[in-house]
Amino acid sequence: MIQSFLDVAKEESIMNNMVRTWVRHVRELAYDLEDCVEFVILARAGRSLPLDQAVEDLAELKGRADELSKCYLRYSNITGSVASKLVMMQKQQGVSSAIALDMLLKARDAADGQKCRGDLTQLITQDGHPNSDLQVISVWGSEGNHGTTSVIMTTYNASEIRNSYTYRAWVKLMHPFNPHDFVRNLMAQFFESSFEEQGASAIGIQVLTKMDQATQSQSDLLKEFEQLVTEKRYLVVLEDLSNMAEWHAIRTFLPHRKTASRIIVSTKESEMACLCIGDSYQILELMHFSPEHSVCALFKKVRKSETYQYFKLPFNFVLLLV
Repeated sequence: MIQSFLDVAKEESIMNNMVRTWVRHVRELAYDLEDCVEFVILARAGRSLPLDQAVEDLAELKGRADELSKCYLRYSNITGSVASKLVMMQKQQGVSSAIALDMLLKARDAADGQKCRGDLTQLITQDGHPNSDLQVISVWGSEGNHGTTSVIMTTYNASEIRNSYTYRAWVKLMHPFNPHDFVRNLMAQFFESSFEEQGASAIGIQVLTKMDQATQSQSDLLKEFEQLVTEKRYLVVLEDLSNMAEWHAIRTFLPHRKTASRIIVSTKESEMACLCIGDSYQILELMHFSPEHSVCALFKKVRKSETYQYFKLPFNFVLLLV
């Protein structure tokens, strides 16, 4: 958290005297923490004072950190983009907030480096090869669902997405997770999107008829579902995913197949957004609302040889690489 704090302070010059003082105190605290870490290493090696002294030093440093946080939290009237983020950092507590702040800063750095923001539609369709892997994309907002749903909905209804994915479904997860309701919800929406592509009329009636027929034989519905998710390309949006138990249960119904399918996970939990993707993820800022709030997309980091899939390069530069 201290390193993130100092990274924010480096983003632009800080003209506020109080904030400069704040940063100086935090940097001094960081130096003392580094000295304490070195002291502990030497103590364990038997080349310095006993560990009891290190425990006392750590307790003192913790007290300084708490006091520093409380002191500057009173000055919530600071203005400016950097100061706003610093105040936000002090107000947030816990591991999840630290993860959220780190994600937000990474997304802002990526957006600044590219001089633009990411496009969810392009991210979904960037590898349109029929035999490409299933991809999971997490969409997360630093202030809950504000703006997240509208960003996903714009992409979900885009003509490019409709043309690329015959089978589409948007599922708002209920708690606790009910597998039977989940499968029926998916199949009803898959039928609907399929009828839409066919240009059918009275789609609602046709979906009801299809579901009624399937209900007469539950095993037939499950077999049709299994065949669809293993052989067809689909797009599924999972709204309000809140824990890993749900995610693991859902993935048993949506197995990994080389069908170029996409799963969009919409979650308010920063930790969940990361865990659904796994290690070595990339993050893009999709929408910027305020210094404290952005909607971001997390996706699996690609190999260097595949970097071209995510970023457009000038034609003459591509020729040079060849």
